[in-house]
This record gives sequence, structure tokens and C-alpha cells, in this order.
Amino acid sequence: MIFDIVGSTITLKPESLLVPEFKKLWDRDRSKDKKKAIDEITYVVFLCDKSDKNPYKNYSEMDRIQMLQKDFTVKIDILIEEAVEKYKLLNNTRYERVVNAALDSLEDIEDYYVGIRSKDKKDFDITEYLGSMEKLGKAIKSLRELEKQLEADRAEGSKVRGSSEIGLYEIPK
Repeated sequence: MIFDIVGSTITLKPESLLVPEFKKLWDRDRSKDKKKAIDEITYVVFLCDKSDKNPYKNYSEMDRIQMLQKDFTVKIDILIEEAVEKYKLLNNTRYERVVNAALDSLEDIEDYYVGIRSKDKKDFDITEYLGSMEKLGKAIKSLRELEKQLEADRAEGSKVRGSSEIGLYEIPK
């Protein structure tokens, strides 16, 4: 990964500016502190990153967009959209895209259960509901296992001396 998430900010690694889409964001901010560029890149990373380091990862993409625009006062434009697309392209393997699509489908499942609560009582089928809850439990268990495997795959390249591994919240050197 070409960024580290440290607390609530993104720490850029020098090689991240080799990516043209991030370099454009960096170069258009003419200030010394590069706060606007850092906020825009932070927005991109927190929007797209699905790792455990991302404090926004458990929200739907629409909710993340709203929260991030508020938290980082970012105005979305074509350069940010290009950076989002490039980040997704560079940081998601085929396996990650499939797992992320499965995780994103949880929003549809949530909508289904919200819809059940609003059904008229005479249309409510308890047998169907209990059956779906049983399947839901199995689906959640499977999705959690996929998430764990995905995190293990991401951490696989993070070995340190002595065959130890870097913990999820440690910064690799």
C-alpha cells in the first residue's frame, strides 16, 4: 500500500506521488502545508479502503461519502473521481473485489429486513422470517470468514524479522 493510515490521517509514502492521479491532487494544492491535498487524498483512501485500519469501513459507500465530505470538507471534482477509480484499480485484487461485492450486498439484506418490519401484520409469514434468519446467520458467518481471510491475505506481505508478523494496528517500516 502506498499510504499508511495513522489515527485519523493519511501518511503519504513518497512513491504514492508516482501515481499520476494522486500527483495531480498534490500539485494543485500550492500551499506549504498541503492540507487540501492531504484532505483530498484522505477522502479517497477512506472512501475506498476496506482494511481494518479504516475507521469508515463499516458504513455504506453513500454514508461514507457524506461523512467524509463533512469531515474533510472536500469538494468532489473530476480529479478526485479519477483518484478514486485509480485507488480502486491499484488496491483491489480480483479476490478483494468479489469479497467487497459480497460485503456491499449486506445493504440489500438490511433493506430486506427493514422492509419486513414495515409489512402489514397479515402479510407477515413467521416461518419464512425464521427461515431467512437462519440463513442470515450462516451468511454472516461466511462473510466474517471471508473478511478474516482477506485481512490475512493483506497482512501476508508484512513479515518482520524472526518470522513474526506485524499486527493489524502496527505501522510497517
